[in-house]
Amino acid sequence: MNLQNLAIVLFFTAVTVKSDSDTDCSITSCPKGTFRPLPSEDCIICPAGYWCPSSCIWGNPPVICQQGYYCPEGSFDLQPCPPGTVGYQNGLTDFSECTICEAGLYCKYSGAAWPSGRCPAGTYCPEGSTSPTACPVGYHCIEGSPEPTACPPGTFSIGASGPEDCIPCTPGHYCSEQGSVNPTGACQPGYYCTEGSSVPNPSMCPMGSYCPGGASAPIPCPPGTFGYVAGLTDVSECFICPAEFYCSDAGATDVTGRCDPGYYCPAGSVSQTMCPEGFYCPPGSPEPTACPPGTFSDVIGASAIDDCIPCTPGQYCSPAGLVSPTGACQPGYFCTGGSTVPTQNICSMGSYCPAGSAAPLTCPEGSSSPSGSSSVTDCALNN
Repeated sequence: MNLQNLAIVLFFTAVTVKSDSDTDCSITSCPKGTFRPLPSEDCIICPAGYWCPSSCIWGNPPVICQQGYYCPEGSFDLQPCPPGTVGYQNGLTDFSECTICEAGLYCKYSGAAWPSGRCPAGTYCPEGSTSPTACPVGYHCIEGSPEPTACPPGTFSIGASGPEDCIPCTPGHYCSEQGSVNPTGACQPGYYCTEGSSVPNPSMCPMGSYCPGGASAPIPCPPGTFGYVAGLTDVSECFICPAEFYCSDAGATDVTGRCDPGYYCPAGSVSQTMCPEGFYCPPGSPEPTACPPGTFSDVIGASAIDDCIPCTPGQYCSPAGLVSPTGACQPGYFCTGGSTVPTQNICSMGSYCPAGSAAPLTCPEGSSSPSGSSSVTDCALNN
């Protein structure tokens, strides 16, 4: 379009518009997309950036293309900028002059002068979006996101609006990759994973504890055991408290102590056990020691062999580990202290020994008896 015709367009835009009734359109009409600058001139094509809605020039001169639309040369109608674009300015001449919808916004409608809106939280809008796109699992999308942002390692997501919606990795598990939709796997045996772990071995199981696969916290070795090395994976790896010692606390890294005098401690002891009657227990005893034959003990907590009582005279003590004498010495015999049998000593000639005798009894004067006599009636007068 030359400068003269452009001036005519501007002139017609500025002059007072006549009604169709003032003009004989059958005389002045032009083909669609053209207009006649003056009744005496030829029809010319509608300039780019304008549209000529009517062939009756006196009623409708060229009209500037409005926002949201473009008008190539010869336009008789407005061409809308398509969805995903906007037309910010008047007078656009070509589709290429429509502005692509800015990232973070969406442009839903054709012929739009402004974007439809800002992408809401939980969605994202890349450049040229016609509608928001739902945020994929493993990602988060704040309001106005141009693209989804991966949830960081140590978290996972099933669909999130903001970083705070990324879920910390489940205790006992780890999430090693960004954009995870589930935990990567269980924590490695010998280690434990607190909430939000990003590796399978973040914290080694400490001494006194064990950590099977998938542990969220150390598990204390039970009483009666201890753990003096780190990284145990099962309760069976906790060390049994050795005999002579006791381990009273859960989660111990060493024995609690050595068994005291008067107590005994077998392997795996949680506490000291009082030495029973008939036995004695020196310091560090793994088990009670029986008082030997010929002795007994009627008290608990004896700590030395000297605490065993020699068998009562007239009684015998057998076997070991007695809490009282076994019984009385046999008739015809006598038992001094510490006897282990009921026939310790045979009664000598000239004496007699009833049951339970601690010493022989002499026959009356003028009488005598054979050895092994048990009653005074066994004593006979001498001839």
